[in-house]
Amino acid sequence: HQGQQMLAKEQRQRLCMLRLSKEVASLTKINYPDTRFSGNLNGFFFIFAEEDKLVESRYQFNSESGVLERYYQLPTDYDSTTYEQMDSCIAGLSECKFNYNNGSAWSDSWDQSLGQLPRMIKIDFKFTGESRVRELIVNIPVSNN
Repeated sequence: HQGQQMLAKEQRQRLCMLRLSKEVASLTKINYPDTRFSGNLNGFFFIFAEEDKLVESRYQFNSESGVLERYYQLPTDYDSTTYEQMDSCIAGLSECKFNYNNGSAWSDSWDQSLGQLPRMIKIDFKFTGESRVRELIVNIPVSNN
């Protein structure tokens, strides 16, 4: 039973991270003059291309519920505070933090008004009751960056 729970947890984690990676990879496919990426230790907001529409998304760690949440608005309404949909991406987390890399150094925040997108996003997370910190690094393509 414990093995099945662990497998289900790992599968949810994998599916969430695959979706996140796919969305982030399409960041460079759009030409949008306003902020299309901003992030801090608790999560990040971005606008990306899905087929022929612009979509806004936010991945945010809710420390009270222990859930990595995904907020989604299709098409974008250009308001980063409103979303039509929220999914529980990964539940049962005791920790989750995000860092951003400019190609040479990691930072705990990112402001795209600096004129570029981060090259990578690092997500460190730990499930409740586990001591192991898991790490996922998502590369962002550099074209149009």
